[in-house]
Amino acid sequence: MRLDKRLLLSTFNQNLQEKNAAEKADYKCSIFTIRQANEIYKRHGLNTARSILISSTVAYERYEDQRDLTYADILPRWENPDEYNPTGSELLVPYRFAQDHFVTADIDLIKSALEGLTSQINACIVLYDDTFTAIYPHYINVKRYDENFAIDTDLNLGPNCMSVGIIQHEFLHALGFKHEQTRADRDDHINVFFENIIPDAASNYAKIDIDSWEDVNSPYDFTSVMHYGSDFFITNEASEAGLFTMTKLNGEPIVPQRNGATSIDLHQLTYAYDGFCSGQVEFESCSNGDPLLPSRVCDGNADCVDGSDEGEDCLVDWGCCASFE
Repeated sequence: MRLDKRLLLSTFNQNLQEKNAAEKADYKCSIFTIRQANEIYKRHGLNTARSILISSTVAYERYEDQRDLTYADILPRWENPDEYNPTGSELLVPYRFAQDHFVTADIDLIKSALEGLTSQINACIVLYDDTFTAIYPHYINVKRYDENFAIDTDLNLGPNCMSVGIIQHEFLHALGFKHEQTRADRDDHINVFFENIIPDAASNYAKIDIDSWEDVNSPYDFTSVMHYGSDFFITNEASEAGLFTMTKLNGEPIVPQRNGATSIDLHQLTYAYDGFCSGQVEFESCSNGDPLLPSRVCDGNADCVDGSDEGEDCLVDWGCCASFE
């Protein structure tokens, strides 16, 4: 399928080819190809199917047992550690920073991004920095990519990945989520052109089997922090020809959003971990019925498809809305 890329992008006032590295970190945060990563595994005597994030020069992400929205036959990825005594119904997920991998400014940004994520769901999921306390034996190992795969779960944040949305994207992976474009119902919303995708990265577009996916009544979210843009993992040939890896059904390109998790992202998260979040988070509705967190009204980022959460009378600088419909 041949599309006039320049015309489509001008319609959106976007140029996907010129988006900065941070917004496209899914393929900028990487070091090794899949073959190289597998060779590293073998050198260390590890199974290539381990539940570990492998980043590559083509942005290959691999969690063999990660969940999409929900798997009907698999429990949530995390349960409370045996060593943790909850004060309420909350889930505690520990993480640690690999030694000497991050400067203080990076650590502060990561912790701020995680606080922004958990505070919006009333801390029914707590992401706890266990770096210095070292209480919990099972944790997310946050690191800059290297050859050490000895920890249960590695989460790689490369030097160009230091933005709130990208950090939240990767931690949602660690909590068990796949990319939005892999949903079982994605063909009702997007066209995927596998011939335009770098072969080693095709798994990032692999659709979840309908029998392994449970519909959580969350609408398809083009602005999800877990959704790729239309030129992610594109081959050089396709890019030069003005083609895309995927588009909306009407042919429009998808512009990636990496400001942070959307209301729909967090609705899916609280559903997946409803044993900890049930009754803890209240959602309002957009004018079309899509879930909307009250804290997202007039925050400067439209969560509702029609922009009704921002509205013409929003005073973003004051954090308030004169009217909301």
